[in-house]
Amino acid sequence: MPMKQRILLYSLALTSGMLFSAFVDAADSGPVIELHAQVRMASLADPLDEERRVIDSESTRLITALLDHAGLEYEFNLSPWTRIIQLLESRPNVLAYPVARLPDREELYYWIGMMRPIKLSLYGLAKNQHHLPTTLDEARSFQIGVLRDDAIDRYLISQGFENLVRFSNLENSLDMLQRERFDLFPFEAVGIQRILQQNNLSPDLVVPMVPLEAISTESHFVLSLVSDEQLKARLSRAYREMVENGTYEAIMGFKSESRFGR
Repeated sequence: MPMKQRILLYSLALTSGMLFSAFVDAADSGPVIELHAQVRMASLADPLDEERRVIDSESTRLITALLDHAGLEYEFNLSPWTRIIQLLESRPNVLAYPVARLPDREELYYWIGMMRPIKLSLYGLAKNQHHLPTTLDEARSFQIGVLRDDAIDRYLISQGFENLVRFSNLENSLDMLQRERFDLFPFEAVGIQRILQQNNLSPDLVVPMVPLEAISTESHFVLSLVSDEQLKARLSRAYREMVENGTYEAIMGFKSESRFGR
């Protein structure tokens, strides 16, 4: 008999503090998965924009299809990245997304499968592009804005970059660029267009100048490492089957080239 699947949507909007709940049918058996989608704690024009974007995204449709295919019950939460890290490192059966697959994270989580590729570049204002760099070597003499303690921050430090202007809120970075607090900042194409749209800015405001191929990677679904081995295998198998039967491509609009399970 099917059981009721619990989906708890925790709003992080500071002005609302609302708790949403809904119930749908799901297959029985297996542990209840604690599913966490990453959201940014940002002050947007509409405080619920970020929650709506995550809930309506292809990635959320893909991971809920994955859990349905695996026959697993889950609780769905919207959480900041700092909270997700704590849960992944301390609890079993925590499934989170999106998580960039980077060398220093490789042994920390169990990697279920790819959501989408991440192609990073250093972006600058289009109006200044005639004097902006086009190679990483040239970029050394320019001011580069980076999210404090982010993987890109650490990468640029490892490459000997010193002209780094750090910020703590990703959404504020666009305003800082427009005020020319720095010349370039790292982003990926889908993300920058979303932020431009949210702020009612022209999609042509910024241009990619320097590709960051060394740290371009993929965003993934990850499971906490302390989870049961059978659960890891079950989710990996479900992901592989969805890739093979065309479900992944139907939802995401492109084929997955992911390594399966780890």
